[in-house]
Amino acid sequence: MIDPLESFHLQLQEEMEGYERLKRGEFDDLENLRGLGHLLISVRIAQGISQRELARRLSVHESQVSRDERNEYFGLASRWNARSR
Repeated sequence: MIDPLESFHLQLQEEMEGYERLKRGEFDDLENLRGLGHLLISVRIAQGISQRELARRLSVHESQVSRDERNEYFGLASRWNARSR
């Protein structure tokens, strides 16, 4: 059994390595639309765009971007369709 502190350290290390890959523009392949939300977040990070700046560019509240990213943009297509009507 792994020590909880060691487990936390390993998880944090993996997340930091993932973040560094994103900053270098290295993305995982998109295998299906389920990964689209994660890809959108990755591209924002790689471009150095904050959630606040993205919200400004999209003319939405910053909390909306935060909520969408937390949910990995689940249901985004249906909202786009509703807005275009």
